[in-house]
Amino acid sequence: MLTELPQFNNARRYVAPLLIIGAIFAALGLGLTGAISAHANAYWRLDLPIPRSLGFLGSAFLVAAAGFLSAGILVFVRLRLVEREPLQQVPDEAQIGVPGGRGNTVQRLLLLARARSLLILRAESLAGWPQALVALLFGALAVAGVEVTWRVTPFAAADPTTLEVLGGVLIVAAFPLLVLERSFASVAAEMLPDAPQLDRLLRIPLTVCLGLGIAAVLRWLGFGWAIRIEQGLAILVVAVALELMVRSLAVAFVPFAPIEQRRTVADSSIAGFLRFTAPSFQAFNTAVRQQFGIDLSRSWALAFVQSAMLPIALVMGILAWGVTGITALGLNERAVYERFGMPVAVLGPGLHFHLPWPMGVMRGVEFGVIHDIPIAMSPLGDAGQAARQSAGVDQQQQLVGAEAPPPTASDRLWDASHPSEQSYLIASAANGQQTFQIADADLRVVYRVGLTDADAMNSAYRVANPETLIMASTGQLLVRYFARYTLPDVLGQSREMSCSRVTT
Repeated sequence: MLTELPQFNNARRYVAPLLIIGAIFAALGLGLTGAISAHANAYWRLDLPIPRSLGFLGSAFLVAAAGFLSAGILVFVRLRLVEREPLQQVPDEAQIGVPGGRGNTVQRLLLLARARSLLILRAESLAGWPQALVALLFGALAVAGVEVTWRVTPFAAADPTTLEVLGGVLIVAAFPLLVLERSFASVAAEMLPDAPQLDRLLRIPLTVCLGLGIAAVLRWLGFGWAIRIEQGLAILVVAVALELMVRSLAVAFVPFAPIEQRRTVADSSIAGFLRFTAPSFQAFNTAVRQQFGIDLSRSWALAFVQSAMLPIALVMGILAWGVTGITALGLNERAVYERFGMPVAVLGPGLHFHLPWPMGVMRGVEFGVIHDIPIAMSPLGDAGQAARQSAGVDQQQQLVGAEAPPPTASDRLWDASHPSEQSYLIASAANGQQTFQIADADLRVVYRVGLTDADAMNSAYRVANPETLIMASTGQLLVRYFARYTLPDVLGQSREMSCSRVTT
């Protein structure tokens, strides 16, 4: 009798919470990933930047939704099977006496009871493919959400207020997830056999929410490498989602267990490693023995690996840390060596041995590398478009052929677009009056960091972005230069007069 099993007797207690929590996770996941996708594809824009970490969190919610909705469907089937047993005991028409012309009423009741029984039998099929398809669908949505979010450029770390608020909100939001995870961890497997699977899947949004909050706080403090934490959490979500998809597809090749022993398909062994305690080899051995009939405790090789794992890991960690004290510099590289935070020397190309990190740090500096940059006052990404608009090239190409002479309005030294050309105002005199003319110039600066140790120190500690500094300085010098001379002086036609003014 199914009514004698605890998981069937308690099905009514858990079916509504599982479906409601699953729907909430699904709504949150689809909302966050959908907002990131719409923002990235320019369907709609907000004045405030949307951090892409919310897209990774939405994908983690979709993973949890896969587990809760799949488990909710299975528990719903258990509830319907419990309700079916009393209907199976309905007597036949021959066993029912029909006194006093009440046969039509009894017959209608029998038909309704049997129709309800057929509906409940149809509901049993939900415990097969439908719950696997739900896990497959939400696993695929989680992978798609991470893929879309990964292409979004992370918003600038120069906005400390947004990072601070985001980190605090995510860390606070991890608390209800922790409470939910602990509540399902305390549910006995006899009451809800799917509770261990839900406990493991809940660790994904909990870990992602807490990790993204810590990463946002670290970026607020100025640690740019905290973006790697976001990428690592995204890879974790993809791995768990792919495992869900593989488990769902494997249902096609494995027969279903009896309904009394059937569990939800949504489960993750990867999420099982997210725990505060070390994994139990005894529990793993028990699971392998029950599944495959292999007793790993009798293998001397595995026993040796288990005893030697900790010393080997400790030695490998020490060696890996020691390797940070070895630096190889190429022929075009040099580095400023910092010992306990103080610069002590400039090291040239070659192999160098120094104190490991963080006691010894090498700050890379270029050695003899020559750079060629254009002098463009607009942002680098808009330099070409700004130059084309200022030169009127697009309008010329629409009105004048490629071989035709340029019109008078486009009187310039070249009629082709230069991606980095800039327009400058030059003083001029026309009809005895002061006026100005516009000249387009394509100027470039060639520079390199000095070869001395002092130049290397200045490049490492005094200049954050050399190209921005050079472009700003040369741009100001060019504006001053063109403001002092007329167009003939700039073109060299008044060279003799300029030289005479200089000599006098």
